[in-house]
Amino acid sequence: MSDHKRWVSEVFDRAASQYGEQSCSFFNYFGKRLIEQVNVVLNQHTLNVATGRGAILFPLAEVVQCCLPNMRGYQDWSQQF
Repeated sequence: MSDHKRWVSEVFDRAASQYGEQSCSFFNYFGKRLIEQVNVVLNQHTLNVATGRGAILFPLAEVVQCCLPNMRGYQDWSQQF
């Protein structure tokens, strides 16, 4: 395994125990960066399937300006963005 792959693996291992917690901004940061890097436009149809607790979903919804489904915990989770 390369040094870079080992480093990435170790970062994920350290972050995993806090996954979904407010104190873990790692996922939020990269979710926002991913949406900035892809060519998503207003009203575009998108599908976010089983990708976690919203680190990609909420920044994506802001760009396409869609309605989010009434998800359990949505209000609390969305406040982190």
